[in-house]
Amino acid sequence: MNIMVIGYGGENHAGGTLADSIMVASRNPKLGALTMISVPRDLYVAIPEKRIYGRINELFARGM
Repeated sequence: MNIMVIGYGGENHAGGTLADSIMVASRNPKLGALTMISVPRDLYVAIPEKRIYGRINELFARGM
């Protein structure tokens, strides 16, 4: 099972809908292990609707 946790600052300031914190947790029940990683908010990824690359925190603001 994988879970993504996203934190953002809220709409009361500039850039408030951009993701501030992105964490991914993965649980392996066979091993009884839980692994977590932090995804850099400035990581560049493909933005399909625009066919360009942009920061991953922008995708959260766009609802993707």
